[in-house]
Amino acid sequence: MKIPAGIFIPTMVVGALFGRLWGLVVQYFFVKFPDNIFNSCPPGESPLKCIVPGTYAMVGAAAALAGVTRMTVSLAVISTFIASPSDPNNSV
Repeated sequence: MKIPAGIFIPTMVVGALFGRLWGLVVQYFFVKFPDNIFNSCPPGESPLKCIVPGTYAMVGAAAALAGVTRMTVSLAVISTFIASPSDPNNSV
């Protein structure tokens, strides 16, 4: 039985996992030390509104894929279009 082992999707998954983990670490530091480096976030605001781990996951997936496949410019364009809202007037 042959099992396909591609490089595209597993690399994005691993990068997204590490990116989300890093986002959760940054969220933890925001909760633990709100006055140090997070001055731009409102003090009474929820950490989920100021620091979004999903954004870190997307950046991690794009960075891991760019590092493995060496397609930096096209990957940046693809990630931007995937992450942008589905507004027909939106031009990136």
